Amino acid sequence: MRKPYSTPTGKMLQAGFIVAGYRDYSACLPGGQVSGEEANPIERLRRIDPTLKFVLLTFLIAYTVGYGLLWLWPPASGLARQYLPRTGVVYAPAIAALLVTGREGAGSLLRKLNPRGQWLWVPVLLTAGVVCIVVASLVVGVKPGDLARTAHAWPLFAAHALLQFVFAGCGEELGWRGWLLPQLMTRHRAIVATMIVAAIWGCWHVFILLSGLRTASAFLFGVFGLSFLFTALWERVNGNIFVLAVAHASVNAPLSLLSKQSVVDAVFVLYGLLGLVVLIRMMAQGNRVPSPSDRQFAETVSIAATSPAQSPPPGP
Repeated sequence: MRKPYSTPTGKMLQAGFIVAGYRDYSACLPGGQVSGEEANPIERLRRIDPTLKFVLLTFLIAYTVGYGLLWLWPPASGLARQYLPRTGVVYAPAIAALLVTGREGAGSLLRKLNPRGQWLWVPVLLTAGVVCIVVASLVVGVKPGDLARTAHAWPLFAAHALLQFVFAGCGEELGWRGWLLPQLMTRHRAIVATMIVAAIWGCWHVFILLSGLRTASAFLFGVFGLSFLFTALWERVNGNIFVLAVAHASVNAPLSLLSKQSVVDAVFVLYGLLGLVVLIRMMAQGNRVPSPSDRQFAETVSIAATSPAQSPPPGP
């Protein structure tokens, strides 16, 4: 009797399952031994590559639960009604990361939100975000007098900054830079890992990409630049996600007060250009080799995500 992989069809199926991330694909081929656990869809899901699993879960949660909640409870006037309906969307990366890590890695992931004495970054990053949007506004022709009147709304800006940190900052960064970036850095150089994060992060905002060529192009360029800026900051603060969440809020909060589309497009172009500077510097210095702490965290995540005995099912 021929082995399941000896035929051309069997070899093609074997390669396909490897690309898809299956650890044990013999049960899926004709003639393979199918045990009760291997035939269980939940067990097969656990065997998918952790990175692929994270991406699939992030999109699934955001575009089912997240946008379902937005449809049932659309945003309205008032700060609470602007942010609460979006919880299922912005927290999709964090939830996906926690599901993939399981009990073994969830504690290490959540501890990255500990400020650890990094409070000085709060005023520095908020100021940088304000400066960037002021520069972009002046470039597109916003009058200094209008900017001065907007500055009087600083209590509202502070409220937006806090809510952006709690929702978009923590929800997204716990997934993008808390889990995905260090996971990719164990297999790729910093530039490649950052580009992969940028591609996934950009595609995740699919509705912005459908809002017109100019807006989509400026947004993707901005996400590209911010990804490299955030990677540089991630390295500077040794992976502290509290700081990255503040940085994320510092980008979004000023846009809450100056939401004119031309200003939004201009500020994303500015972030893209700043990111290009960081990319050039990274290319000149050479890519960073992942630190032992990064490797240890990613190995813990991989073990937790692929071991049925240690990891709970990914979702109810």
